[in-house]
Amino acid sequence: DPRPGERVWDACAAPGSKTTQLAALMDDRGVLVGNDNNLGRLSALRSNAERLGVTNLVVTNQDARNFSLKPFGSALVAEGTEGSDATADPSAPGSPAFDAFDRALVDAPCSCEGTIRKNPDAFDDWSLGHVESVAGVQKGILRRAIQATRPGGVVVYSTCTFAPEENEAVLDHALETEDCRIVPFDTDLETVPGVTEWEGDEYDSRVTEAHRVYPHLNDTGGFFCAKLVVGGESDATVGAAESATDESGDAVRESTADGEVAS
Repeated sequence: DPRPGERVWDACAAPGSKTTQLAALMDDRGVLVGNDNNLGRLSALRSNAERLGVTNLVVTNQDARNFSLKPFGSALVAEGTEGSDATADPSAPGSPAFDAFDRALVDAPCSCEGTIRKNPDAFDDWSLGHVESVAGVQKGILRRAIQATRPGGVVVYSTCTFAPEENEAVLDHALETEDCRIVPFDTDLETVPGVTEWEGDEYDSRVTEAHRVYPHLNDTGGFFCAKLVVGGESDATVGAAESATDESGDAVRESTADGEVAS
């Protein structure tokens, strides 16, 4: 539920359907960073954003596991304020545009088990080794998303697979290594709680707050989704003052070469 004026990161954004929906929910105000490590897929993201008239998007090409906020922290420098205190209020002239996101979406790369119904060929690429490999990537991306989101901010983790190794195990790892907690959320879909054990492994009981979406219950593909709050309490007014963030967003977009930041 991103709001106008916030700073939002879509960690695995291409080809952009979720990114453009986020922009619409934000009313094109604030800063939306759409990142993907696949440069080829980013062309589809930019094309979709341009087609739909998105104006608050910055496109980045980085490995989300090591995502750098440096381009955004140094973007906002008002005229005549060189050498100003970078630790000042984010809305103050000469201070960094921002050094943390209010919200992050990690729709992680996965083994795509939940897409086999519409794309049977996906099964040809499936292997237990691939599940184990991509789970390591997912853990890294989710950890970085939590680290890059401010205390009280929200991170959503989702996949289109059923494998607990890529879902509950990833959440369990985040709960163990980062300052965060899983919180419940409502959905109109019929869902099943996350599982707490699989193949001899046991997971934090809080993973039951996640939602498993099964095709036979909803006539859909298969999905997994969890909502996490970073540190402290959830903030009902996540984000800086809208006017200040809008100013920061303008500065970021102007300083990042037509909306794109190279890796």
